Amino acid sequence: MLKPTLIIGALLLAIQIQADEASSAGGTKTFDVRAFGAKGDGRTLDTAAIQKALDACGGTGGTVKFPPGNYLSKPLTLRTRSTVLLEAGATLLASTNQADFMKVPGNWLEAKSGSDFIPFIGGKDLVDVIITGKGTIDGNGAVWWEEAEKARRKVSGFTLPRPNLIVLNDCKNLRMSGIRLINAPKFHFVPTDSEDVVIEDVTIFAPEHAANTDGIDPSRCRNVTITRCSI
Repeated sequence: MLKPTLIIGALLLAIQIQADEASSAGGTKTFDVRAFGAKGDGRTLDTAAIQKALDACGGTGGTVKFPPGNYLSKPLTLRTRSTVLLEAGATLLASTNQADFMKVPGNWLEAKSGSDFIPFIGGKDLVDVIITGKGTIDGNGAVWWEEAEKARRKVSGFTLPRPNLIVLNDCKNLRMSGIRLINAPKFHFVPTDSEDVVIEDVTIFAPEHAANTDGIDPSRCRNVTITRCSI
């Protein structure tokens, strides 16, 4: 039989590993979403596990890592002083349930404006945030586009309000590099009221029939550099 002190020690060690998230390299901690319970099987909602990793990483200057896999999720909130790293073969996939993206429950077809929705990835008042890697963020926009296109055909230049893929407000020192953004319900990346924004080597894609899926829309931002992007 193990002594109580050994059992307690083992439990404390397990808690420490999950809380600090595993690895420290060069003084920078890595918070692996799988260690927080994410399955990455494309069927299980990994929202809670991913948000736990983001929250734990916030303010540390560490990295939230997505190993290869398909991570299905409802909307997520980024935290300050953190890096989101999607490795090659990793896809962060938006839920197909429109209700997940509404601020107030209801029929999304009756929404009055884009402000009625929550972006798939959001954040406010952040500093030193990086989204990087060779993975993909997929907005699963097909579940939104058909109705939006119907509305556009009825009224030229109009499409239904929908959520954007990534919206970051009032931030400083934002960097997005290497990542693929695809199939946004509406716009792909909207940095707003932010300063010192660098977007480089990013690929953004939506099919031709996707209604009003802008690539990058900096709004009221200062010092924005966009280089070597394919949109």
